[in-house]
Amino acid sequence: MGVRQPGGRPDLFDAAVEEITSSIASKSPLIAALGKRSFYRAEDMAFEDALEYLAGMLTVCLQSDGAAEGVSAFFQKRTPDWQGR
Repeated sequence: MGVRQPGGRPDLFDAAVEEITSSIASKSPLIAALGKRSFYRAEDMAFEDALEYLAGMLTVCLQSDGAAEGVSAFFQKRTPDWQGR
């Protein structure tokens, strides 16, 4: 989903921004923070080094309580209760 001002209408643009920011805010704060930090750290790495680093960070994320909570919530069709662990 890209962000652009549809037809120059600020009301539509604001609604699109609200939709995107609400979606991001509903995610695990821990996983979002790790993802953001990993992205910026890997940005300046050589490709192979970045792949190795990001694979390690993915393992860290998948071992978090947040990942388990997200999967459980999905299968139980409920909103996740993020604890930041």
